Amino acid sequence: MNISSFFSLQETFQEKRILAIRIYLSALTLVFLIAASLSRGVNALEAIVATCALVYLILDAREYLQVTKAELNALEQLEDKLSAFLHH
Repeated sequence: MNISSFFSLQETFQEKRILAIRIYLSALTLVFLIAASLSRGVNALEAIVATCALVYLILDAREYLQVTKAELNALEQLEDKLSAFLHH
């Protein structure tokens, strides 16, 4: 195993960990809203805090997907250039 594959595995693990944290926070927020609404109802402050948390998670996931898409596009362009270079 060389050092580049080690860093690749480490990055993959980091990405999976971040995704797991995002899912956990989303589930925790949803459980809180359900529990609060079933027990006594959700007041305005709780609704605002939960909504802000959900909006932040959505925007964070959107940014992550945009960065991933840009990286994928760069890799596809590199692949096309290498393919063209090797065919000449």
